[in-house]
Amino acid sequence: MSEDDLDELRKKTIRYCQRIAGSEWDAEDLAQETLIRLVRLKRENPDTAISNAFIFRIAHHLWVDRQRKKRVSEQPIDDARDVPEYSQRYDTRELLELLVERLPAKQVVVLLLMDVFDYTAKEVTGFIAGTENAILVTLHRARKTLEKWASTEESIESSNRKQKSDRFQQGALFEQLLHAFRQRSPKRIRQAYIDLLGEGIRVQRISLRDNRIVFLLSDPNGNLFRISTEQS
Repeated sequence: MSEDDLDELRKKTIRYCQRIAGSEWDAEDLAQETLIRLVRLKRENPDTAISNAFIFRIAHHLWVDRQRKKRVSEQPIDDARDVPEYSQRYDTRELLELLVERLPAKQVVVLLLMDVFDYTAKEVTGFIAGTENAILVTLHRARKTLEKWASTEESIESSNRKQKSDRFQQGALFEQLLHAFRQRSPKRIRQAYIDLLGEGIRVQRISLRDNRIVFLLSDPNGNLFRISTEQS
């Protein structure tokens, strides 16, 4: 790997890590660990294609592992929480964003919370109504659907989201998201997520703090900001 290739790889990795980590300190630490993993993989197998999706997947899994280690939980991590490898080209978030309008609302929300933000089935019941078993069944069905779509390149490529017009203002979009979570409505949460994506806004993190649901979001320019709501 040449010096120029390594420099470009470093820039891509740092940009992505800044988006998911939320702080410069965590992002730099995560980027360094990701780069070490990528360089090691490239040395072991020089033919490995270092695509954006490949970089993002490694960084995402490293970040998930870190978050899991920080959590103090008496419950063992079961198979339902392991993020599956849907394909070499697309990770869970990418597939979800491509197919968010085609999947049932509850499947979208469960995938978003469990496979992207690493919540347990029990924790997800704090966001949407349902039992833990029902949440796990929904997750299983959603993963099967994504697995099927991931294996069909033509279907993935032809699933393009329609961009929203400027009729939405950021404030209205955020209020829509907050209202959807207050109602614990999968349908409204999915629509709010679609509208945010259409404006180039990404949900980077969702966390529960006391009685509040806190969202970390990023705009098309990479600026990070937080909004929060009282949990009903």
